[in-house]
Amino acid sequence: MNAAFDAFRKHANQNPELQRELIHIVEATQSFDLTALTALAQRENFNVTVQDAEKFIAEIAGNDDELSDFELEMVAAGAPINCGRGVKQL
Repeated sequence: MNAAFDAFRKHANQNPELQRELIHIVEATQSFDLTALTALAQRENFNVTVQDAEKFIAEIAGNDDELSDFELEMVAAGAPINCGRGVKQL
């Protein structure tokens, strides 16, 4: 698992303003735009790439780790994930 992206995930889970920005990205694009997500992470000083985000999402989709309340809300909303090679529905 990419340590920088995992650190960004934890940072976002503790930051309501960042969560609002993530929600805005999803609402504006009707998906998890990984380019916008990566840009947001980089703005917050996390050194991540779109490929890191793709790998991270694939990893958390395939494991039994618990999601935060915020992450559960995002998944429950049924927002598709734009992974650059098509859209995947969670």
